[in-house]
Amino acid sequence: MLVGRARAVMDGRDFVAPEDIKAAAVPVLAHRISLTPQAWANGVDAAAVIGGIVGQVAGPPAVGLREPAGAEGSSAGTAAGTGPAAGSGAGTGPAQGSR
Repeated sequence: MLVGRARAVMDGRDFVAPEDIKAAAVPVLAHRISLTPQAWANGVDAAAVIGGIVGQVAGPPAVGLREPAGAEGSSAGTAAGTGPAAGSGAGTGPAQGSR
């Protein structure tokens, strides 16, 4: 995980993407596995084994996607505590985030 975080920082991001972990997996894990003598004799490479496994793993589903503005059925700003009228009542105290 630390290697993935480092890659994200070097790319100027403050979050780790699945591609960061996948890119680091082969060099980090290939030396940690032992091949059977038969696999070794057949010329199988540990890096190829890890690469094959990583290539089969699906990334996580996208979370927190927002609907485009003006999309039908959009409920943006209608939930309690959101929208332009939130926190505008008299005597309700300071707005959130103004600490």
